[in-house]
Amino acid sequence: MTTFDFRPTLNAPDDDPYLWLEDVEGERALAWAASQSARTLGHFGGTQFVACHLRAQATDVATQAIDAA
Repeated sequence: MTTFDFRPTLNAPDDDPYLWLEDVEGERALAWAASQSARTLGHFGGTQFVACHLRAQATDVATQAIDAA
């Protein structure tokens, strides 16, 4: 019995306008990801983000120390 894979691919796409994002190492997808990262950091990358990130790192370190004890 022969089975067919009807899922879309880059070579045979369907009507999915975002199929190009599946090419995770493609130039267009990487450029889009970089631009989205820049937008995110522009919005959340201020001093408040840094403080929250450092607090999360400290919590992780403390949790690992407690778990190791």
